[in-house]
Amino acid sequence: MNKDEFLEQQIKQLLQTGSDKQDLEKILGELKEIMKKIDDRSPEETIEELTNEIKEKSQMFLDKKNQDNESIITALSTCIYLPSLTGEYKLKFIGGKTSDGLDVNEETLFDIASITKMYTLLLTFKLEELGIIKLTDKISDLDSRFIGLEDFTIEDIILLCGELYTKGNPKDGKTKEEAEKILETIYLKSNDRTRNLYTDLGAIVLSKTLETVLSKYLNRQVTFDEIMEEFLLKPFGLNETKFNPDNYNLAGNGNTLGLVHDPKSRALGGNVGSAGIFTNSDDLAKLAKQMYIVDYCNYNALKNLVSKKNLDKMGTVTFPNSAQSNKGLLGGYQKHPDRENKWLDPLAYADKTFTFQGFTGAAATFDPTNKIHNNFLVGAIKDGAPKKDALFLETFRIYQQFIVYKTLELLIVKKYYEFINTKEEIDATFKI
Repeated sequence: MNKDEFLEQQIKQLLQTGSDKQDLEKILGELKEIMKKIDDRSPEETIEELTNEIKEKSQMFLDKKNQDNESIITALSTCIYLPSLTGEYKLKFIGGKTSDGLDVNEETLFDIASITKMYTLLLTFKLEELGIIKLTDKISDLDSRFIGLEDFTIEDIILLCGELYTKGNPKDGKTKEEAEKILETIYLKSNDRTRNLYTDLGAIVLSKTLETVLSKYLNRQVTFDEIMEEFLLKPFGLNETKFNPDNYNLAGNGNTLGLVHDPKSRALGGNVGSAGIFTNSDDLAKLAKQMYIVDYCNYNALKNLVSKKNLDKMGTVTFPNSAQSNKGLLGGYQKHPDRENKWLDPLAYADKTFTFQGFTGAAATFDPTNKIHNNFLVGAIKDGAPKKDALFLETFRIYQQFIVYKTLELLIVKKYYEFINTKEEIDATFKI
């Protein structure tokens, strides 16, 4: 098989997984140029050419200013991660300043806001697989504080069914106890199970319910962050992922207090199922590896993993005809069948790709079919700000698309080197 035939085969395989034809056509010209020169270069030279362009675009994204000449982002850590049995690529592009004005480095932790819901979802699946809970369990049976949820189950919560309201807003509680009392007033305005409606409240209630369940199961009082640590973070080796970090090498939260940005999470102690996690690009790449490794191993022999069946659910469209049809379990974005105006989950990636995004601007994308992971950790919000700068969203969309295209080019380059039996490991950080 010559290089042209190899490239044609790879494009065909991507199309078969659900990659968008128009997107693939946009990178085909660059791929052909790369393949022309690839045999005359070492892998390091080929990767250098690709990474130089990524560094340049990352710098432009970081340097973008709004009309008031303020930076729309103050910190950036972007990662492209491609794991495999024959050698993984992990490329990180970092720059900017932490909340305390220090240079961002590989250890800098970012407030990932609603990406926390992805961890809550994975934890819920893990506890189900261990037999500690069932998705059909009623919330009110597990925790009598939430009697207002009537017959709603864990599954209803993660599907974002119905309409959930509280009498007051937990963020207005002057103490953690006051905030929790407001949360306990939660009730169903609608119990419609035929559509979804995005809300933080379900994930918060789920985390509080899991505290009650696991305290009984372990015969000791445990908090949500302790449950997350014991059943997900520690087994997955995510040592830098945490709630309420006690160091100040932090970014993305918009404040210098070391506190989570989200006001409800902050009022409730900073460790709930909807927001509160801080992490870095390395730990998100480790998480991707743990997600994808189920294809390579005996799942039953490694009980710390999450099953492929449950991972598939995370990228499956649950309510295709709902108003928020591109939002799936606990609010993760999914590739929608109509492919129109569903931009956050890249159309260039395979079906069952999913993306979680946080209010702070951070995003994490996982394509389990092609073993692709991208994360975008940013400082894009000011403390107490009602929303991000509109220019940030516009610029992020362009930057994300660029990273997606470069990731696919790297994927095919990597596969070509594997095809000619050149195996390598790349773990590089580029300061921008």
